[in-house]
Amino acid sequence: MRRQQRQKRIIVLLFLVQVAGLFLLGRLFWLQVIKGPELAKAVVLQRSLRHVYTTGRGQILDRHGRSLLDTRFETVLVAFTPVLDEETKLALVPVGTAPEKAVQVVRDLSPVAIRGLLAGGDAGMAALSQEVRYGPRALAPHVTGYVQRREQVSRRPRYRELSYSPQGGLEQFFHEEMAGRPQALAAVIDGRGLLIPGVGLRHWQEINPRRPYSVLTTLDSRLQATVERLGYRHLTSGAIVVLEPQNGDILALASFPAFDQASLHSGVSPEEFAKLTENRYAPFVNKAIAAYPPGSVFKVVLAAAALEQRLPEESFFCTGTLQVGDRSFSCYGSRPHGEVDMKKALAVSCNAYFIRLAQRLGRETVLDFASRFGFGRTANLLLPGESPGRLPTLAELPYLGDLANTSLGQGLVAATPLQLARLLAVVAGNGGDVSPRLVQAVTDRQGAIVRRYHSERGQRVISPSTARQLRSMLEQVVLTGTAREAYSLRLDTAGKSGTAQTGRADIPTYSWFAGLTAGDKPLVIVVFVEKRRDLTAAALFRLVAEETLAR
Repeated sequence: MRRQQRQKRIIVLLFLVQVAGLFLLGRLFWLQVIKGPELAKAVVLQRSLRHVYTTGRGQILDRHGRSLLDTRFETVLVAFTPVLDEETKLALVPVGTAPEKAVQVVRDLSPVAIRGLLAGGDAGMAALSQEVRYGPRALAPHVTGYVQRREQVSRRPRYRELSYSPQGGLEQFFHEEMAGRPQALAAVIDGRGLLIPGVGLRHWQEINPRRPYSVLTTLDSRLQATVERLGYRHLTSGAIVVLEPQNGDILALASFPAFDQASLHSGVSPEEFAKLTENRYAPFVNKAIAAYPPGSVFKVVLAAAALEQRLPEESFFCTGTLQVGDRSFSCYGSRPHGEVDMKKALAVSCNAYFIRLAQRLGRETVLDFASRFGFGRTANLLLPGESPGRLPTLAELPYLGDLANTSLGQGLVAATPLQLARLLAVVAGNGGDVSPRLVQAVTDRQGAIVRRYHSERGQRVISPSTARQLRSMLEQVVLTGTAREAYSLRLDTAGKSGTAQTGRADIPTYSWFAGLTAGDKPLVIVVFVEKRRDLTAAALFRLVAEETLAR
């Protein structure tokens, strides 16, 4: 009996030993095979000081493939001795320099690519190719946006990781496509945190034959540069849009004032950033896609609706003011225009005539045609921050006075400069609507197209005959009407000026000129003035049109 009990105990003990052995074998397999690479990496990380960074971010290009960012590379050969400073930074110090005098420290490796590193030895040569993402001739900052430096530091394991956060514009919308490839510069250290002699530096990078991708826009960099030069010279605050009515391509889109991408990229102090954001002219707001009351430019919508509806022409005698309910509306300066028809009323921008015309059309027709022209919705530009503008509903226009305000582009109506460019594009394009386009394609490193964005044509808004009549009327605005400063001896121009009350004490009115040039390839140019230096919106339109023709 005792012998049998001993045998049972031995069997149980052997079983337990076998289970323990299998458990240990399993644990070893798990640690060595399954988790081995990860644990080995952790050990290496504990014995290395690393600077992890990204570089080679994709480009934002104009329609001809030229960089809008003016990105460039500056290469410098540096002889170095690697040392560790008190903040666990890896310093590249000129050979022979005492550590306490090591002032030539590479503090920001994020835009630096290391080439030709000599592995082994305590000193060597490094070719530092510094990528300057935003050069002095960078264009369209409100379109491109910018990326901002972000830094993360860890002591266990020791590393400094530098990355970039997109802030607005195409940099933000296409961040994943343009993201740079990760790289790292590392030095091996011992348990005391000292560099191991003879090991040297190691450089690692991920290479992808197709990435990062670049964004191909519709902008023309030479025209964009011209528009920005003229805008900075003549505007304190405003926007300019140049658009091809044939396909909706945006050739130039500028907002004033702008901001310095280069300084924001590397980082500014909280005090400096506060000064920028407190600027009353809002340098970070893209005014080309922000909404403002369009003023008398909205009268083009009423004229188009009347012509398209074949509303019988009705002459009107303007006395300079018109009473609507308990409200009185005045023409500019309360000056009477006398007997006017639609053509003359548009030329002299007679408020009384167009209030009366809106009443004849009715609220439903006015709002319907405004919606057809693109008011109240975005163009889906693939650009963050685009406003849909504002178009009131029928319920928001209960009284004739509300309709009168709307007919003058005031009250609850708001539109972006881009939307007014779309309005004029319908007139220039014989009545057909085309959605404005800013991005043509996303391309890989070899220039092959990864994703294409086609021009999108919408419904016919007005007939070709209506469009021709409107163009003729808009020519008279320039020849004999309120916008004679838009007249040019060098090319045929047409358009509509506008002034809108703001309700602001510092800037009482906004000014507009939305116009087009004639010819085989007409262009639509919209100038919005929040605060001007000297020229009016119409005069600035003429300068942009003439310089565009010259180029």
